[in-house]
Amino acid sequence: MPEIDYQKIFIKYQELKAKTQLVAHDMNSAREVQPVYIRPDDLLRREELKKELEGNLEFLTDAQLRGLYDDDDLMMQAIRVLAKRKK
Repeated sequence: MPEIDYQKIFIKYQELKAKTQLVAHDMNSAREVQPVYIRPDDLLRREELKKELEGNLEFLTDAQLRGLYDDDDLMMQAIRVLAKRKK
């Protein structure tokens, strides 16, 4: 059975997260607001990768774990893993 590379999964997850995350714009700015199309299959793949990461965060570096602080679903798990490492 091949070993799972959680580092690659994390990187792909972060790429998809950046691609599928909506950004709010200030309506008072002079900049024109354009609609953003998010591919549904990217959202589905992002969720699949998140599920693969859940419970396997101990394979990530401290910096990568801190990178999950803006992710509501993975933040608490990341904090727990970092706290265990400090003991």
